[in-house]
Amino acid sequence: MRGAPRTGSGSADEAKSVGLREQANQIEQAWHGEFDPPRPAMEMGPRWAYVRDVTDDQLIVEEDSRLYSYAYARGLDGAITFGEAVEVRIEYVPVEGTSTPTGSGSAKAIGKRKDVTAADRKRALTEYGNVQFADEKNKKYALDTEAHIRAAWSYINQEKNAAKYDADEVTAIKRRIVGAWKKKIDKEGPPAAGKSLAIKALSEDELGCTVGGYLVLWGGPKAKDLQGDWFTPATELMLEHYKTAPALFHHGLDGAVGGVVIGRRLSAAKDETGVWVEDWLDKSNRYWNMVEPLLKAERLFYSPGSAPHMVKRADDKPGELVRFPVVEDTLTPVPAQYRLRPIEEIKAAYKSASIDMPEVGSAADGGPSGVEALKARVEVEELLIELEGSGG
Repeated sequence: MRGAPRTGSGSADEAKSVGLREQANQIEQAWHGEFDPPRPAMEMGPRWAYVRDVTDDQLIVEEDSRLYSYAYARGLDGAITFGEAVEVRIEYVPVEGTSTPTGSGSAKAIGKRKDVTAADRKRALTEYGNVQFADEKNKKYALDTEAHIRAAWSYINQEKNAAKYDADEVTAIKRRIVGAWKKKIDKEGPPAAGKSLAIKALSEDELGCTVGGYLVLWGGPKAKDLQGDWFTPATELMLEHYKTAPALFHHGLDGAVGGVVIGRRLSAAKDETGVWVEDWLDKSNRYWNMVEPLLKAERLFYSPGSAPHMVKRADDKPGELVRFPVVEDTLTPVPAQYRLRPIEEIKAAYKSASIDMPEVGSAADGGPSGVEALKARVEVEELLIELEGSGG
């Protein structure tokens, strides 16, 4: 009979069910304590909120007829922390093999990865502590610091890492990283990840190759380059005066290549991300055989060059570039703009490997073997990054 009392100690499944319900209650109570505390009677209004569901790594709340997902994590001390609220919706999709609709929340719980062991998850908690992860189930992509958030965004946008999840899981992870980025780094969110920032070959013939990429990225106080500078859409670049600027390799600082011109600028245009340029590279140049493999491997990035006496910075905002006439387009494996290449990951990788990261200038001034030194450094950095993020 339904509702009839049961006797005995009950099965292991029943005990487990009670334990899970208790955990869900604890998580729900923690959420109410942080986000929906009791209010005086005079403040009570039409606003209302209640927890609709608790999954392995998120809590779904309905508030004023809207649904929100909160990622949560339980630390080693049992404390529960919550991520930023993300609005979600319920969608109805056909069940496979039938025409009967069923609810399928877009705030999907991330599944357990086969390549992640309990020891891996424990190690992550030991290493990062009681922090929020974009993938709470597998304890991947820590979101506690700016460096970790930047690294998480870069890792999940690498094909080999995204392939460890299905499309919905990748979307959920990216959504949480974006939320953390907006909260801790920049309210505008990260730069578009769907668009690779490495220089790309656009067209090619027997004489030359037309390439394109972002020469400049708009930045801010929290998005500076390695020199501590940043560009804004208002920065005076004088692009109209340098329509055919020369293309160089590493600002002409490499001991082997020097200031040899390897091509010329064809066009430059501003958009919401920065300045997109296209250059024509001369295949007859004796250094084309060195540039071509780096280009195909997507290991070349743009770096703008100017004359020091023409550069002006804001007096009230140290690092903000007021004037920076772009007189050359440099192709380099080590750009100063870290958002072109994941420099935060590089720093973290060097640190984890107990290796002192060399200054950019020391890599550039490598003497006659400068090109090989730069190539070798890039290879080492890529290896270090892969080792550091192999769990991603």
